[in-house]
Amino acid sequence: MGHNRIIKECSAGKYFDTLVHRYAALVFDDIIFVDRNSGVDTMDGQSWDTALKTINAAMDKCTANKHNAVVFRGRITGSLKETVAELIDVASVHLLGGASLFGKGGGNYSAFLPYPSVGAPAGFTMSGAITKGGLAISASGIEISGMKFYGYDVTQLMAHIVCGKDDGAPLQSFSIHDNDFQGDVAGTGEQSGLALESLEGSYIGYNNFYYDEYGLTMRSGGSDYSTGNMIEENIFRGCKYGIRLQNEACLNSVRKNKFYVEGALGRGWALTQGILIDAGANDNILEDNYVMHATKGNAYTDNGTANIFQNCLYGVTSGTLVTYS
Repeated sequence: MGHNRIIKECSAGKYFDTLVHRYAALVFDDIIFVDRNSGVDTMDGQSWDTALKTINAAMDKCTANKHNAVVFRGRITGSLKETVAELIDVASVHLLGGASLFGKGGGNYSAFLPYPSVGAPAGFTMSGAITKGGLAISASGIEISGMKFYGYDVTQLMAHIVCGKDDGAPLQSFSIHDNDFQGDVAGTGEQSGLALESLEGSYIGYNNFYYDEYGLTMRSGGSDYSTGNMIEENIFRGCKYGIRLQNEACLNSVRKNKFYVEGALGRGWALTQGILIDAGANDNILEDNYVMHATKGNAYTDNGTANIFQNCLYGVTSGTLVTYS
């Protein structure tokens, strides 16, 4: 970034840009600004004044394994829907919500609005029943934080984020944390928050999932297992299915996640399953999870082999907790 640039921005009164660049100079190799409202993809992306419009344009300016920060801001308004398939295909990129400046909570001013009718990027394999994708990822070492993914188009079977790669080398070292994934508040749009395929050694934590048909799904991609991942302290509200571990999602840790039903408030889906484990998803450890207003049958279902449940609770009524066994 350089001290001369920081001094120049201070003198011009651009204190926010200066703060971001100082932070980036210590942590990241470069920083790129994306503004869905006023960005232009032919600009250099080095400040809000010269911000890019799309994540795709930002990828063109990133160098693999150089820890580039892409600071994003957008609003929840129909005019800011994505009109192209967006793809993170450069390793070690950090996608950060600009409004929260690397803090918690996506907020309405760091909102990514997928437009799934455009389909996924060319050559990208979708996960399971998902046919459309908002933001796709095909590289390792990706961090996503402080973003709000808002399902503006509820008529499509889509996921806010999809990742996958079936070439004998699973994606590795993701950190997806402190984001919001919001589906259809009416509980009719067939949307998923995260559709993760062929993922290894990654962290998914402290995210909020609202009104998604599937909050988080994890599965293999052909011959590539999803293994060694931590799914921790996420909150699922009004989701039809909270977490679903599918075929060859093995040796993962699922802990301290909470699932809430909001049907009585007229929001979201009726709960079908808090945590659903399909056949072939084996040797996972589940501990200290809690499903509210659920029976044993729709709190947890284990169709896999050798999965361990420890202190996983469900509440048939408020104030009454039962340990799943």
